[in-house]
Amino acid sequence: DLYTLEEVDGKRDLRIETTLSTIEDRFARMRNSKFNFQRALTPEEHVNLCMFVAAAQIRTTASRDHHAAQWGNVLKVADDLADKMARANSEQRGAMAQITEISSSDSRTALTHEQLRQLAAKPLQHMMAPVLRNTVPILLKMDMAIFCTDDSTGFITSDRPCAWFDPEAHKLPPFYRSPGLGIRTIEVTMPISPQQCLCLSWKGWKGYIDSTPQLLDEFNRRHRFHCNTQY
Repeated sequence: DLYTLEEVDGKRDLRIETTLSTIEDRFARMRNSKFNFQRALTPEEHVNLCMFVAAAQIRTTASRDHHAAQWGNVLKVADDLADKMARANSEQRGAMAQITEISSSDSRTALTHEQLRQLAAKPLQHMMAPVLRNTVPILLKMDMAIFCTDDSTGFITSDRPCAWFDPEAHKLPPFYRSPGLGIRTIEVTMPISPQQCLCLSWKGWKGYIDSTPQLLDEFNRRHRFHCNTQY
């Protein structure tokens, strides 16, 4: 039930799992008909590939645990505030209400207490669609390369198959080292078979490229480092 939505009557809503299954099927068809023969993708296939990459980045158990912890911290603040409101006198409630009204003045981005509770409990179910809507358009603009190898080991993968990595991040202050798609040195890599690794970047790398042994080792080191428990 990693992606299962629960309806009011308790029934299981599998629309997310069905959507992910469709995305996976489209990718498998592309790998068999295009990647295995080093053929170019159509615009529609390009969109489907970027959806597959974006979904692979958000859908893991590691991602679920990370976002659950983040939203859990926010929920704790909301719970503490609600508890203080319940115990406050009328004058104190008026003062706290004014603060709340100012901080949530933009109704487009404000979240209710119940919405925070849902995000902390089931982040993937509530974040999957927004993440895809915002991530896919950026991935579509990035340069796309498929690095290829005939090495007997090949490209390894893991339970976090899509890695966002900025090789220049170590040169920045710690606060600015988190990887983001807008960073011009970012590399989004994802092995799509032992013989091929997808790379999205802003570096002008395009098409099918023979991987050097050094680059193969670098990608494998990167994906081994990014794994959660298995690679």
